Amino acid sequence: MRSQTGGVIVAVLLACPATAGAVPDLRVTEHVVPPAAATGQLVEARVTVSNLGDTPTESKTEIYWDVTNDEGFGVSEFELRTAACPPGSEDTGGAGNLCLIGAPISPGASVTAVFSGSSRFALALEARASVYDRGTGISATDTKPLTISGPTIPLPLAPRITSLTLDAGRLSPGQRARLHYRLERRAKTVYAMLLRCIGRSGCRRPRFVLNSVVKAPGRRGRNTLRYPLPSGLEPGRYRIRLWTEERGHRQHSRSVTFRIAPRGG
Repeated sequence: MRSQTGGVIVAVLLACPATAGAVPDLRVTEHVVPPAAATGQLVEARVTVSNLGDTPTESKTEIYWDVTNDEGFGVSEFELRTAACPPGSEDTGGAGNLCLIGAPISPGASVTAVFSGSSRFALALEARASVYDRGTGISATDTKPLTISGPTIPLPLAPRITSLTLDAGRLSPGQRARLHYRLERRAKTVYAMLLRCIGRSGCRRPRFVLNSVVKAPGRRGRNTLRYPLPSGLEPGRYRIRLWTEERGHRQHSRSVTFRIAPRGG
């Protein structure tokens, strides 16, 4: 019985070539990232992935890079830029932490991706470079410490409003207030809203008027906005606040004050 079993095993081994179990073996063979950087400094990470197996990859390959805290969670304060992926990579919509390679990676071949980002805050991080073969499910990861130190860098300003004037200092409910303002550069988003000044003098405690926000022109240089005042405004002092917004920037605003006169006043 034993001799028959041995014969079956030999027959199976002869029928199956040695390469039948060969698979691609992807590894992170290079992960170069500086151990330290200053706040605001651009950090670049060079990640090289190599196929150390016997056969080419048969499916898509993911090269992934990101930074985490000491608990392994992603850090939003580290802002990634668009990755520089190997030639022939698929479009990932400008992702900063992923390169998707559709072409096969031959045995012994390597591909390299460059990732980058920066932080305005001091952080103790771990840089993680990973590769994942969608066909075999094989993955590998390499980690490096990354410390960012220095003072917190404030966000830059959105386009500055260099001047703001109002045609008239006394207006009526339902009237259009004509605003003139200048922008130092083109603004993608400009808004205006109405506030009511509470108190006998000044406008230290303004109160927002509901449904008063409108979009305004954002051309570089001179602009005009005919701001529609709500029809039910009570007499008193009001302020129109104009502000600009831009992603990754602080808002910039200016205000102008006027009065709603009593009826017949």
